Amino acid sequence: STRQIGQTSTDGGHRVPDDDGRATRAAVRGPEGPWLTEADLQTYADEFAHSGFFGPISYYRNLDANFDIVKEFSPERLTMPAYFIGGTDDVVNVMDPSGIERMRNLLADFRGSTVLEGVGHWTQQEAPAAFNEALLGFLRTL
Repeated sequence: STRQIGQTSTDGGHRVPDDDGRATRAAVRGPEGPWLTEADLQTYADEFAHSGFFGPISYYRNLDANFDIVKEFSPERLTMPAYFIGGTDDVVNVMDPSGIERMRNLLADFRGSTVLEGVGHWTQQEAPAAFNEALLGFLRTL
């Protein structure tokens, strides 16, 4: 079964004036509080400036080749326990709202899902306590 956890944040990522009146990006907030500070964002920017996007983008560049490798395998082959944790605001779930139902119908040992309210793509960072609660709950079923 799917359950909703948390509250939707209403103040995430708004621009707020500094003491000198300049608009700066406030820490990005999730249901459990700030999860991406200006310093965090700068660290990511510095690393991408140094190494580029080749590594992170390569997975997506290779989607067609990966599909060709596994297209002969049916979902019945996936017999390991499976559980889905995602967020209501994750663009992946918005683009494909039937994903959880498809998992439920196709995966032999699908044990359920948790959808975190007000959480986007970075579930572990945005709602670490709720994510851990869901993950530990799944692990206790093993």
